[in-house]
Amino acid sequence: MDDGQKQQCWDLLQHHAPDSIAWNHYDLATYTEVTDISVWRAFLLDPEVIDWLKKERKILSDYQLAKLTSNVAESRSVGQAQLINSLEKHNANQKDDIQTGPAFIYTYIPLSVEQAAAPNVFQLEEDIFLDKPEDVEPTKFGDITDISLT
Repeated sequence: MDDGQKQQCWDLLQHHAPDSIAWNHYDLATYTEVTDISVWRAFLLDPEVIDWLKKERKILSDYQLAKLTSNVAESRSVGQAQLINSLEKHNANQKDDIQTGPAFIYTYIPLSVEQAAAPNVFQLEEDIFLDKPEDVEPTKFGDITDISLT
């Protein structure tokens, strides 16, 4: 897919929104001017598009849940209660709100052999959070002496 096709797909997807956000590549080829299914498939597999669609679907889902819960006091519908419950479970299962990335573990406890051998572990040899001026000698208070990590 070239940049021109990608831009055309973006334009068509946004033109037909919000319906197009739930469409698959077959629906997009049927309801838009770009009739090549493979172009839409490549477009929908683009990481930027995947991320955008996830965010849009989350926004729409949250909005629908807010609309349902705002009218719950006037409704005695069991179906509405079930739909609210279902949407809440769906939103809770979405991983978009959870930050991903490296995990930092700050500890003075030595790592186990398995932890130390893991390929994604980097051990610091000094305390990066210890805030002490460099020109001051360590002090001694009774049996307690400043310690440094080695």
